[in-house]
Amino acid sequence: MTASGTDSNRMSRFWGALLMALGGLVAGLCGLCTLGFSALFLSEPCHGPDCAAKYSGLILPLVLGLPPTAVGVVVFLVGLGLVRRANRGAGKAVDKAFE
Repeated sequence: MTASGTDSNRMSRFWGALLMALGGLVAGLCGLCTLGFSALFLSEPCHGPDCAAKYSGLILPLVLGLPPTAVGVVVFLVGLGLVRRANRGAGKAVDKAFE
Protein backbone atom coordinates (compact mmCIF):
# COMPACT_ATOMS: atom_id res chain seq x y z
CA MET A 1 0.00 0.00 0.00
CA THR A 2 1.55 3.30 -1.05
CA ALA A 3 1.40 6.48 0.98
CA SER A 4 0.05 8.55 -1.89
CA GLY A 5 -2.82 6.11 -2.48
CA THR A 6 -3.71 6.17 1.19
CA ASP A 7 -3.65 9.97 1.32
CA SER A 8 -5.81 10.31 -1.77
CA ASN A 9 -8.30 7.81 -0.33
CA ARG A 10 -8.38 9.75 2.94
CA MET A 11 -8.93 13.02 1.09
CA SER A 12 -11.65 11.50 -1.07
CA ARG A 13 -13.37 10.15 2.02
CA PHE A 14 -13.04 13.51 3.78
CA TRP A 15 -14.44 15.53 0.88
CA GLY A 16 -17.13 12.93 0.27
CA ALA A 17 -18.20 13.03 3.92
CA LEU A 18 -18.16 16.83 3.88
CA LEU A 19 -20.31 16.93 0.74
CA MET A 20 -22.67 14.36 2.23
CA ALA A 21 -23.06 16.44 5.40
CA LEU A 22 -23.62 19.70 3.53
CA GLY A 23 -25.96 18.14 0.98
CA GLY A 24 -27.94 16.41 3.71
CA LEU A 25 -28.31 19.65 5.64
CA VAL A 26 -29.37 21.64 2.58
CA ALA A 27 -31.80 18.97 1.39
CA GLY A 28 -33.21 18.38 4.86
CA LEU A 29 -33.66 22.01 5.84
CA CYS A 30 -35.00 23.15 2.47
CA GLY A 31 -37.26 20.13 2.27
CA LEU A 32 -38.69 20.72 5.74
CA CYS A 33 -39.20 24.41 5.02
CA THR A 34 -40.96 23.61 1.74
CA LEU A 35 -43.10 21.02 3.48
CA GLY A 36 -43.99 23.49 6.24
CA PHE A 37 -45.02 26.27 3.89
CA SER A 38 -46.96 23.84 1.71
CA ALA A 39 -48.81 22.57 4.78
CA LEU A 40 -49.50 26.17 5.79
CA PHE A 41 -51.12 26.87 2.44
CA LEU A 42 -53.16 23.66 2.61
CA SER A 43 -54.26 24.08 6.23
CA GLU A 44 -56.38 27.16 5.62
CA PRO A 45 -60.08 26.41 5.11
CA CYS A 46 -61.45 26.64 1.60
CA HIS A 47 -64.82 28.28 1.00
CA GLY A 48 -66.48 28.95 -2.30
CA PRO A 49 -64.75 30.15 -5.44
CA ASP A 50 -61.47 31.07 -3.70
CA CYS A 51 -60.38 27.41 -3.60
CA ALA A 52 -58.62 27.72 -6.95
CA ALA A 53 -56.61 30.70 -5.68
CA LYS A 54 -55.66 28.74 -2.58
CA TYR A 55 -54.21 25.87 -4.58
CA SER A 56 -52.46 28.23 -6.99
CA GLY A 57 -50.68 29.70 -3.94
CA LEU A 58 -49.24 26.25 -3.28
CA ILE A 59 -47.06 26.62 -6.37
CA LEU A 60 -44.89 29.33 -4.78
CA PRO A 61 -43.31 27.21 -2.02
CA LEU A 62 -42.77 24.37 -4.47
CA VAL A 63 -41.10 26.57 -7.08
CA LEU A 64 -38.88 28.24 -4.49
CA GLY A 65 -38.20 25.19 -2.32
CA LEU A 66 -37.76 22.24 -4.64
CA PRO A 67 -34.67 23.44 -6.59
CA PRO A 68 -32.46 23.92 -3.49
CA THR A 69 -33.74 20.62 -2.13
CA ALA A 70 -32.81 18.89 -5.39
CA VAL A 71 -29.36 20.53 -5.36
CA GLY A 72 -28.84 19.27 -1.80
CA VAL A 73 -29.76 15.75 -2.84
CA VAL A 74 -27.36 15.90 -5.79
CA VAL A 75 -24.52 17.19 -3.57
CA PHE A 76 -25.23 14.37 -1.10
CA LEU A 77 -25.13 11.76 -3.88
CA VAL A 78 -21.85 13.16 -5.27
CA GLY A 79 -20.33 12.89 -1.80
CA LEU A 80 -21.65 9.37 -1.42
CA GLY A 81 -20.03 8.45 -4.74
CA LEU A 82 -16.69 9.87 -3.58
CA VAL A 83 -16.81 7.87 -0.34
CA ARG A 84 -17.78 4.66 -2.12
CA ARG A 85 -15.06 5.11 -4.74
CA ALA A 86 -12.45 5.77 -2.02
CA ASN A 87 -13.57 2.70 -0.06
CA ARG A 88 -13.50 0.56 -3.20
CA GLY A 89 -9.97 1.77 -4.00
CA ALA A 90 -8.86 1.15 -0.41
CA GLY A 91 -10.13 -2.43 -0.59
CA LYS A 92 -8.10 -3.11 -3.74
CA ALA A 93 -4.95 -1.67 -2.14
CA VAL A 94 -5.41 -3.86 0.94
CA ASP A 95 -5.98 -6.93 -1.25
CA LYS A 96 -2.75 -6.24 -3.14
CA ALA A 97 -0.83 -5.77 0.13
CA PHE A 98 -1.84 -9.24 1.35
CA GLU A 99 -1.02 -11.08 -1.90
